[in-house]
Amino acid sequence: MRSIITLIALQLLLALVSCGSNKEAETSDSQADSIPQGESSTGEQEFVTFRGTIIDNEGAPVPGVTLMDESTDEAVITDINGKFELLVPKDSEISINNLGYDNFSLNAEEASNAKINIEQRIITFCCTNHTKIHCSSKRSELQELAETKGCIFN
Repeated sequence: MRSIITLIALQLLLALVSCGSNKEAETSDSQADSIPQGESSTGEQEFVTFRGTIIDNEGAPVPGVTLMDESTDEAVITDINGKFELLVPKDSEISINNLGYDNFSLNAEEASNAKINIEQRIITFCCTNHTKIHCSSKRSELQELAETKGCIFN
């Protein structure tokens, strides 16, 4: 009888310890979520999520393209829809490589959330807050869309 009570007490203790560690993890997760992307509360290196779509001249997605952060050698390959996402240091240069195309590099922060034409090396930004039809690769047109249509390009 005494061993059963001891066993139950140990199980309760383990359950309490598990709950406490989950609360600590939740707290640190929520604190991490409260730090804006690209900022660091401890002065550590700042990161950005570099994401977008690789397309060809016809606008079709190009799967299997390798995008690599030249400073960390972290890499990702585009999916079947030409989409990619990679967490990189803020000022990273990203090399873009695929068989049959010329390799090139670009700055991750400046080209995130863009359509990248791998054949012509043209980066097109599309409105991210309300419609994907407002797109341009020219800064003047992006500024005009932001002013007249309320587009946000991030």
